[in-house]
Amino acid sequence: FFEMKLRLIKSSVLSAARVASFMHGLTSSMSAERNEFNPIFSTHREDSSSRRSILNRFSSGFLLLSAFPKQSKAIGTLVETRSQARFFQEISINVPNMEEAVKFYVNGIGMRKLDTFIDSNQNVNVTYVAFGPDQLTVPIDFVPGVSSFNAYGGHTSIKLIAPLDSSSSEGDAIFFDPGSGLQYVQIAVDSYRVSKVIENGGNILNGYGYLDLISPGGLRIVLFSGVRRDPFMFSAIKVSDINKSKKWYSEVLGMTQFPYPKARSAENSPFEPKAPPNSVFMAFDGDSAGILLLPKNKNDKNVIKIGTLCSMQTIVQDEGSGLGIFSDPDGYEYKVVDYAENRIGRTLE
Repeated sequence: FFEMKLRLIKSSVLSAARVASFMHGLTSSMSAERNEFNPIFSTHREDSSSRRSILNRFSSGFLLLSAFPKQSKAIGTLVETRSQARFFQEISINVPNMEEAVKFYVNGIGMRKLDTFIDSNQNVNVTYVAFGPDQLTVPIDFVPGVSSFNAYGGHTSIKLIAPLDSSSSEGDAIFFDPGSGLQYVQIAVDSYRVSKVIENGGNILNGYGYLDLISPGGLRIVLFSGVRRDPFMFSAIKVSDINKSKKWYSEVLGMTQFPYPKARSAENSPFEPKAPPNSVFMAFDGDSAGILLLPKNKNDKNVIKIGTLCSMQTIVQDEGSGLGIFSDPDGYEYKVVDYAENRIGRTLE
């Protein structure tokens, strides 16, 4: 009960701080959007010590020979992303049955269906779900101090992909192999109901303190109650060489190592997962979604199997060099695309 009161107090203080931060940057965000169409309105001057300027100076040196763009515009116009050159936009998950998957993510754990369409070229149904808009601009219906931050932009989405025919050519049900690489996705929501998770297809493996579950289709999710700007915290992957991987995510994707992210105020809370031993959290910002690197056990001689459940993780940037598909040292694939191009075909803005 005492920890719950602390969490509620933290939530109120954090919400007030977010509103203050948003109001402080709203004018410059709106100005930035106007500048995109009319340079006459430009009033912003970049401070020499800003994170964006530091990133530009850093990228021109240490990242000179990497795939990370040496010069890149800030991504989007949100206060939270203006200093970032890239953003972790989405993780693509293959599911055998779209209806069952959407039912779980929306009704079971409280995500929103952002968009859905048929990709006739690939013969698949594509549906985006997230805890709020995944656009990197302020939604036109967002009202500071009135709207929930779940109505604000900058949410990492899950791109669900399902075949239009839910059975294989032999008539068997389609199965997507999770492999041994992607371990789980961690999510911290304001609240959830165990009965709703089970009712909508979640298979709970462990329910002490927080939920360790398998979603319809096979994705493992660690779900708990906490406060985050975006409830989607990270995807956790097993790597064979932690130092080699850390270097790759820094030099190729342009990520930075941050402390293990938390969503509850209490230290060592039994209601929040602890950082796995020797894990490394890589992201473009400490408050945004990222990748948790988990070192493979030294006694594990098996080669990491990527599987077919997760087909791709997508990073967006605003123009610049470094676009394409990249594979990390263990074979995980990342698609780096232009933000505007990635929005083509999307109906919700």
